[in-house]
Amino acid sequence: MDRIQNLVSIDRTDRKIIFELDLNSRQPYSLLAKKIRISQQVATYRVNRLVEQGIITSFMTVISTLSIGLPLVAKMYLQFSGTTKEKEQEVYHFLVTHKNVNWVARTLGKYDLFTAVMVKDLQTFGLFKEELLTKYGSNINENEILFIEKAYTLPRNYLIHKKPELLKPLQIQHKSLFILGDVEKKILKTIVDNSRITALEIAAQMEINVKTVMSKLQFLQNKGVIQGYRININRQKLGYSYFKLLITLRTHDHQLRKELNSYCLSRDNVVHVIENIGKYELELEIEVQNSESMHQFVREMRNLHASAIGAIETVEILEELKLSWLPSEF
Repeated sequence: MDRIQNLVSIDRTDRKIIFELDLNSRQPYSLLAKKIRISQQVATYRVNRLVEQGIITSFMTVISTLSIGLPLVAKMYLQFSGTTKEKEQEVYHFLVTHKNVNWVARTLGKYDLFTAVMVKDLQTFGLFKEELLTKYGSNINENEILFIEKAYTLPRNYLIHKKPELLKPLQIQHKSLFILGDVEKKILKTIVDNSRITALEIAAQMEINVKTVMSKLQFLQNKGVIQGYRININRQKLGYSYFKLLITLRTHDHQLRKELNSYCLSRDNVVHVIENIGKYELELEIEVQNSESMHQFVREMRNLHASAIGAIETVEILEELKLSWLPSEF
């Protein structure tokens, strides 16, 4: 009932705006308006309205973790036991405010909480894990640890039924062989959670020349440090649910895995494809209108790729409490 009450009605123009901003949330209103064939004034008004309605919740800069000296992205999936709402809130607060954590989500299914950390090495992750389990281990019944090997983020093709083969996914584990300077780091910190901030505003905040900012941004994009600019949305207000499919594989045959990956990357409702080291070697994140659509997706994938897929665990992501492409320690 709550989900129905939270729905916001949007038209095809709004859907096109969301789609285009998800491809490039930094593009100027003039370019956005031209793509959608509306006036710049209307484009500006509609984007602001989508923000006010709580449909667009943030404008994000996608950053390659490998290229910024944080090659290890580790995830922990937690199942609570013998806890209270107050204790769960305490765990959430600990994770949301932790210097290494970049993602925290409340979930429904086998696991109650997902979290991810960006760190420079296994020792740093070990310290984080020890700190978490020392504080809250008695309230955690099960925890699964995974390390990201490759990760792709895809456009929301389902919004306008765009052909997915025309759009290249972003590979967020991109390696660049150079060392970031202080200016580049400050620019990334400034832009990571606000991709629409202008070069002029960045220059004013940092007290440097605007031409320096523009050249540094172009440099970071060319080197693959900045992989793209996206938006985060409130899926429930659009009538969609967010699921993570945790997949164990039954084979390591290269051709079968290649076929499975190609299939996953071509599905309209898939927004992330992640290859892990750990129990769940493949993960998909999908946005669908209801649980029946999710089950239909799972059945089709399992039937088409029965030789590659072992088991599939489905977990619904209810709320993302923290999402950033940089940890606060960076």
